[in-house]
Amino acid sequence: MQTRKAMAALIGLAGLASPLQADLWMEHDIKVTGGGNLKMLSSEGTVQTWISGQKSRSETRMESKSKVMTMMGQNLDSASITRIDQGRILNLAPEKRQFSVVTFEQMRAQMDRSDRQLEEMQSEQGGALPVREDECQW
Repeated sequence: MQTRKAMAALIGLAGLASPLQADLWMEHDIKVTGGGNLKMLSSEGTVQTWISGQKSRSETRMESKSKVMTMMGQNLDSASITRIDQGRILNLAPEKRQFSVVTFEQMRAQMDRSDRQLEEMQSEQGGALPVREDECQW
């Protein structure tokens, strides 16, 4: 009996290790809803973020509300670790036991490519936006 209590206490402390070491800890809930055909993308979840010095870690736990997505076994859980001191982001897929690394330089290059593509599309349209500002409700 004592061994079980000790193990439960250790597991509980291990779960607190990340929040206890962080300078800042945030948690927020997310709810994605859609109507019609987009209803199959509905999901709910939680994002937890720990920030300490030059490092941060975010864990996203999402649960699909669609029976189709649940039957397909779509896992929406992910995590990322940002290391400012190393100039990189590690994107984790915990259940697949896989990860990828993206450097800040690679991200900047991708953003520059996206900006150029957007500018090209706007120049082809004559700089016109798809919706006029006076048609928007602010």
